Amino acid sequence: MEELDKFMGCVRNDPMYFLIYALATRVGLSASSILRIKEGDVLKEDFTDAEGNSLSRTFLRLDGSGFTEDRYVVLPNDVAELFDRYLAVVTPIEGKIFLNQHNHPLTLKNLDSATERFIRQSGIKRCTMKDLRSRAILELIKSGNDLDSIKEYTGLSYMRINTLASSKHLVDRKCPADLVNYELKIS
Repeated sequence: MEELDKFMGCVRNDPMYFLIYALATRVGLSASSILRIKEGDVLKEDFTDAEGNSLSRTFLRLDGSGFTEDRYVVLPNDVAELFDRYLAVVTPIEGKIFLNQHNHPLTLKNLDSATERFIRQSGIKRCTMKDLRSRAILELIKSGNDLDSIKEYTGLSYMRINTLASSKHLVDRKCPADLVNYELKIS
């Protein structure tokens, strides 16, 4: 948790990267899935619960890019709030919401470079976006969620989920994405 706090502390002043890393660590999204998110992919649903309370839920539509069906994941409230704040200040270009300093769509190479920079600034051991995502999925497995639900939520194959599930005993508290269910400190 301490390493993740250091890492996220370095990213906190950059709303775009803060949101990207929150999507990796809190939702378990891959870098390529995150970079495909477009304007209009964040959907709000208002509903009334059994006690008559008005509630809201935020979904993220993940484009299957023609290879698979689109899927929808429920965003944790803190990530939904980050999205709301980010979308209020970003000017999408051709629907793309994650842009580099030249206002072109952010690429995997841009994201990898930024991740390396933030890792160096935070002083934690080297990790990648894939490490952050894997840690999020390990936490889902460790907390007792069934593998079918995790497969549906993350879009991973059974083979990849089973590989991660067989590694859950290796999880220690030294990984920078420890305790994926941390509450984002939104200022």
